[in-house]
Parts: sequence; structure tokens; C-alpha cells
Amino acid sequence: MASVNPVNPIPVGDKLERKLNLLKKVIDENKSEVIRVREEMKQLIDMKSEEVLRELDSIWTEVNKRKEKKRQDIEKDIVEINEHKKAMEKLFLNLNPTAIPTIDFTDTFKSVHKEMDIEIPYIKLTWRVNELRDSINKLCGCSKQILKFSEDNPIQFKWSSSTGGDGDKQLNCPRGITINPVNNNIYVADRYPDRIQIFSKEGDWIRSVKDVKMVNPENILFIKNSILIQCIRCILKLNDSTFEIESYKSYGYLIGGICTDNIHIYVGVYRNMKLISLSIDLKEENQIPLISNFHKQGETKIRDISYVEGEFYVLLTVTEYPLQTFSREGILLRCLIKNDLLNKACFFCLDQQFNIIVSDGGTDEVKIFSNEGKLIYQFGKKGTAAGEFSSLYGVAVDNLGSIITVDWKENHRLQAFSLF
Repeated sequence: MASVNPVNPIPVGDKLERKLNLLKKVIDENKSEVIRVREEMKQLIDMKSEEVLRELDSIWTEVNKRKEKKRQDIEKDIVEINEHKKAMEKLFLNLNPTAIPTIDFTDTFKSVHKEMDIEIPYIKLTWRVNELRDSINKLCGCSKQILKFSEDNPIQFKWSSSTGGDGDKQLNCPRGITINPVNNNIYVADRYPDRIQIFSKEGDWIRSVKDVKMVNPENILFIKNSILIQCIRCILKLNDSTFEIESYKSYGYLIGGICTDNIHIYVGVYRNMKLISLSIDLKEENQIPLISNFHKQGETKIRDISYVEGEFYVLLTVTEYPLQTFSREGILLRCLIKNDLLNKACFFCLDQQFNIIVSDGGTDEVKIFSNEGKLIYQFGKKGTAAGEFSSLYGVAVDNLGSIITVDWKENHRLQAFSLF
């Protein structure tokens, strides 16, 4: 047999060693690059972490600011509620000393403060404050006889505010007045120069609101978190906080008043004796003709409207009965006030006892009627002194029964009157 020469194999250990040496050489050659990339990654991570931390710190600071502001707002609401409570107790004491209601809010206030301390969500605190407001409203309405106007308890002049002119803190051609139900601020529609002037409940000027679409504003309406501005031929819906326009509706006819049932908005068509029902975003839903035997065809016009407990109260011109009520379908329900009791009715409002308060621009008097249409009180006269009027126009009543009026020509001023 032929002999075979054996092949000498390369030792495995030597092969691995060469591979390792090669790998080590590659690592050594790229070590500086690896270190560089590692350092860059570390710096990038550190920088991003600091950026995120700064952003989180900024968010946390903003949250704390908002939280503190909300806390201050709630404290302010509680102070205001206490003031209302004291005012109502004073009213009861003055009008009916033998029947002073006792409502103790101490425990509720303690609950609110406790919840604030343990940081209960503020929506719950807001609900608490609203609950307190409801208690005050119940206190105000617990006796329909307590807030009654009489010669034995005459209404008193409280304050006057503003002067005539086009600038801030002035009124030029004021029309309707509305009271903000949340803070009792007074909103006045100033027809020229096309703006809304806002005053505090003490008559101090706060701000002016203008917009190019706001042409000849006549009246104001609050609904949910919005302000509706009734102009001569259009309606603007503004955000209650920012005063920015949310929606806008223009008409080819004159508008005679605006009101709401908190679900729909109703617009009076000045010359056509009908109401237009709108959705909250001002889209037309249907029309409601007002059916009455006391209208003069082509002459009777809608001047102002209000909605209370299922009835439309409508202030009219050129008719035997200037104030009439209608059902939701437009059917006449009641004729309330005869024309011999009003000379030139401009605006009206209802207080918490459903008394009807009318501004009579013809006699420059505020006239107060019961809900059955009986004249129960009147005050004011033509003049420029405190408590007197020149061309009386807008009238409104706040939740404590104070009556706010506005007139122009010689006076151009807001005035406030109260039973106490």
C-alpha cells in the first residue's frame, strides 16, 4: 500500500488568536471614534433631559398659577355671597323685623375651605359655589311679599355714573341694559359709536367692546357662556371671556328685541309682529306669528321681548295694550298694561317677583306694574339732578332688586336705585 503524507493542520488556537488580534486592531483604530460618539450621545441625552425638565417645570408653574387664580376666584365668590347674605338679612330686617329668615352657611363655607386645602378638583368647588348662589336666590325669593314697592317704603337713589361722549367711561347714545347674572356687571348697548360699555355693579367703568360688525347695538342677552348683542339688523354672539365673535347673523329687516328660554333664542321682527326661533349657534328654526285682536295692521311694532315661565312678554307700540303675553305658539294669553298708563315705553324687565319694570321715555319715569298689570309704583321725573332723567331708555334689575337705568341727551348716565 502506498504511503500518504499527512497534512499538518493550522492550530485552532493560532487562528483565533489572529482573529482576535485583527478585531483588537480594528477596535483600537476606532476607539477614539466610539468614545466621541458615546460622548455626543451622552451630551444629547443630557441636553434633552434638561429641556424636558424645563418644559415640565414651566407646565407645573403654569398649573400652579391657574390653581392659585381659581382659589382666589372662589374666595372672591364666597365674599360676594356673604355680602348678598348680609344685604338680604338687612332687607328682611328693614321690611319685616318679625320674620327674619335664618340661613347659616358656616358649615358649607368650612366644607369649601376644607376641599380647597386638600385640593379637591375645582369643578366640584365651582359646584359648591353655585350651590351657595342657589341658596341666596332661594332666600331672595322665599317671600313674594317681602320685596314689594310701596309709598311707605320708597325706592332710594344709590349712585350715578358716566358722562356724555364717545370716549371710554362715557355714553353717547345708550339703549338697552343687561346685568351679567354671574358678577352683576352692567352691560350697556351704546348705539353710537357702535360699542358695548361695561360697568361694575357700583358704576365703575370696566371696559369697552367694539367690532366692525356691531352696527347700532340695541340690547344685550346672556346665554350660557356667551353674550348676544342685538343690533338694529344683526345679532353677534360673543365669547363671555374673550369677547371674540363666535357666530354672526344678519337680517334684511329691523329687529325688535331678543330673549331666550336657555335652549332657543327668540328674535322679534320689528314691523311684522312675529318671533323668529334660533338655535344657540343662530341658525333659524321656525317662525312664530303673534296672534292678537289688539294689533293695528301696519302700525303696531315690537319694541322689546322677554321670556318667563312659558310666556313671551312683548312690549308693543301703537296699540291699546302696550304689554301683552303670548304662548310659545304665539297665541295671545293676557293684555297686561293699557296705553293710558304708558306714554312712550322703551324697554322693560321683570324682577324676581315677576313685577314688570318699564322705562317710560315719554314721562321720564320708571313705572312698576304687578304681573297682573296693575301700576303699583313709579319714580323719577324730567331733570338733570340725581334721580332725575332726560330721555330715559334702558332699564334692568339685579338679583338684589336694585334697578339700573340709563338716559341720554342732557344726562348720558347710568343711575341705580334700591329699596334699601
